[in-house]
Amino acid sequence: MSNIPVPAAAEGVPTEAIVRNRLRELMKEMSLLLDRTSSGASSFVTIHAARSGRANTMGFDLDPADEPLSSLLIKSEDQLGEAESFIDLVAYAMEGMSGDKEINALQYGIAQVRKSVNQVHETIERARTQI
Repeated sequence: MSNIPVPAAAEGVPTEAIVRNRLRELMKEMSLLLDRTSSGASSFVTIHAARSGRANTMGFDLDPADEPLSSLLIKSEDQLGEAESFIDLVAYAMEGMSGDKEINALQYGIAQVRKSVNQVHETIERARTQI
């Protein structure tokens, strides 16, 4: 592909427009090259301005059917809610048992599991605010 911005600049076309048009041409060319890779439509390229200092990336084998992160977080919350229901069920069953050392140990274990589940809820909520 030839780079023809000089004649256009001589005709008075703004430099910004020339740069944007050239970028569009390059993006089209890159998309055609990506189609030639073994991953085909699941390939991508991320390019940043040179002054940004950020690394350019190329990725392959993305599954477009993958669920977005927000959906996964919501499903995780639902599964944690189900786990909490089972924790409550076991805790209620233990309340009806006699108060020996084994029951106290089980109650302590249930309390620790509940604490861990609550921490996971908090972690999911923090992740949800970041997307």
